[in-house]
Amino acid sequence: MTRPTLLGVVLLGASLTAAPLFAQEAKPRPEKTLLEKLGDFDDFEDLELDDLLNVTISIAAGRTQTLEEAPSIVSVVTDEEIRRMGARTLEAVLETVPGVEVLADNLGRGRIVIRGVPGGLTSGSSENVLVLFNGHRVNEDISGGATIVNLDFPVENIKKVEIIRGPGSALFGANAFLGVINIVTYNADTFRGVEVAAGGGTFETRQASVLFGKTAGEVGLSGFAQWSDTDGARRVVPVDLQTFADQAVAPFGIPPASRAPGPTADQRRSFDANASLAYKGLTVGARLKDEDAGAFIGPSDVLGRGNRLENRQLGLHANYHRTLGEKTDLGGRLTFTQSTESQFLEARPPGSVLLVLGTILPFPDGAIVDASASSRRFGGEITLAQQVLRANTVTLGLGLEKESTFDLRTRANLDPRTGAPVIPFQLLSLPPFIPDSERRIFSAFAQDTWNPARRVGITAGVRWDDYSDFGTKVSPRAAVVLHLPRDLNLKILYGRAFRAPTFLELSFDFLGIVGNPSLRPATINTFEVALGYRRRGLRVSANVYANYLRDFIITDRPFDPSVPIHFINSPGVDARGAELELVRSVGRRHALHLGYAYQDAKDRSTGGALADIPKHLGSIGATLGVGRYLSLTPTLLVRGSRARVVGDPRPPVDGYALLNLNVRAHELFKGLELSAGVNNAFDQDYFDPSPSNGVPGDYPRPGRSVLVKAAWKF
Repeated sequence: MTRPTLLGVVLLGASLTAAPLFAQEAKPRPEKTLLEKLGDFDDFEDLELDDLLNVTISIAAGRTQTLEEAPSIVSVVTDEEIRRMGARTLEAVLETVPGVEVLADNLGRGRIVIRGVPGGLTSGSSENVLVLFNGHRVNEDISGGATIVNLDFPVENIKKVEIIRGPGSALFGANAFLGVINIVTYNADTFRGVEVAAGGGTFETRQASVLFGKTAGEVGLSGFAQWSDTDGARRVVPVDLQTFADQAVAPFGIPPASRAPGPTADQRRSFDANASLAYKGLTVGARLKDEDAGAFIGPSDVLGRGNRLENRQLGLHANYHRTLGEKTDLGGRLTFTQSTESQFLEARPPGSVLLVLGTILPFPDGAIVDASASSRRFGGEITLAQQVLRANTVTLGLGLEKESTFDLRTRANLDPRTGAPVIPFQLLSLPPFIPDSERRIFSAFAQDTWNPARRVGITAGVRWDDYSDFGTKVSPRAAVVLHLPRDLNLKILYGRAFRAPTFLELSFDFLGIVGNPSLRPATINTFEVALGYRRRGLRVSANVYANYLRDFIITDRPFDPSVPIHFINSPGVDARGAELELVRSVGRRHALHLGYAYQDAKDRSTGGALADIPKHLGSIGATLGVGRYLSLTPTLLVRGSRARVVGDPRPPVDGYALLNLNVRAHELFKGLELSAGVNNAFDQDYFDPSPSNGVPGDYPRPGRSVLVKAAWKF
């Protein structure tokens, strides 16, 4: 891209000043699209903030639409908004979206929660939420989620993040249950040149990245690579579960073995890379994620030393699109994803003793589990979009996928059934915690979009998925979008989605956690009504929803740790709520963003509120331009208190408010950008909830942290 010269800026200013004088003589010119504007500027700072309200979404109906046209409740966070707020990971971006939050589990993995229903009650895998990377599934196939092998997603190469709150199985099949998140990265059309960046901050945090995009004729090449390393916050855990075990055996004269009080293990090192090559209608790409980390508190909510998580994910894809005449579009894609999760975990510290049903189990060398599991997914899809009438388009698609496990390995110094230790110490090769598994999925879908008038849009669709291991599921959807007078729009939506049981839930069998081969897919029916208002400089949307989840897959989680944990289909959850989102630009360099959600999720088995979920959560952020070069963006995150599961004697988890600040200096020197961000500026103590048989004091979250970054584009 070319940078406007000083003369160009002067001429542009003169032309804008003189425009009213020649308004009657000038011929009307069509307004440029946002993409055309991007080609005229070298950085988003040169755009009116109002232009950034004209964002589009591609995952609501399988084609590019404005937020007002999309037949879903959607939010989009752009790269400029990400840079202004100083978000460091995808998790920080999602926390600003109404009705979305991310909670940590005992291994430090994120559980994505949408509309008051956790995306992963069994682990940190977030298997109830579908995460896409440029439209391609990154959920792995053992636990079913994206965050178990992607502890972090970097944001330096993100063009925008598209978030659907609500079911998406009519387009995407399984996992598109509570919502869909699509990470859209830069490509050769949206980024040209090279940008190198580096940063560092508290907790011995260091990171470096390079981003590039280049076009040559009809060929476009883009790519990104980032290395990051941090020691993490290392928050103090005063009491863990081993503390209680020590108290139980103290009358027998056995000394305590717990390492509490002690710090969490938050260290994390990762390498992320992706590349894309485009030629005419063909795009091929690859993505690699490689990370290792400490295990936060530990798999048994017991502090250990030497815990390690090592994850790797490789994704390959090829997309093809061709226009046949004026009314037909043909598309196809091939995908391959391979995920590996390796864990070296100290479930009990050396010298620990357990009292189980009156029997003393000593662990002189501790309890060690060394396990690794990998999965592969091959997929293919073909779609055909045909304009049947002037205002009617029909889209048909067929898909085939194969999911399978491989290289399953488990070693431990204990009996996998009873948990009794092996003395003297040795790591025995055990049967893997799940057997080799595979499934084939055949899918077919149809969608009809009808715009009989400019003010009415109707979308109806259905998808049929046939699983080799449990049968078929049908997922319909229907949407009516009305464009009302006075810049208002009204959406009336219905959708049904499902979530297939994962390999882990079907067949896991290790240390008192037992899979259930009779599990049924979970289903959800969602009804939504939304009202939106859009005019220059302002976008407001408000919606209400009702979710009815049935056969929801959970663990029974008994309070007695000696009783096995089973995966079951629960009666389900009824969730209702309301969401509000407001984006306002003021002048050229000032903006305001507000998000609020009220959520009321009831557990049908108890009749009480769903545990660990606040009824109120919100965020408010503002960008203030200071002079020519600086912008200041404070963001306030607010979370209400969280009720406990029925029978848990602990008081509710306190609510909290966190203030994040980011200062950004733009164009101090040609192509140079500096930023400094402070998260949790007032060093607020806050916690994510632990389960009823977890750490008594919940999971401590990071205190104040600072990150300073420099980026140079040339």
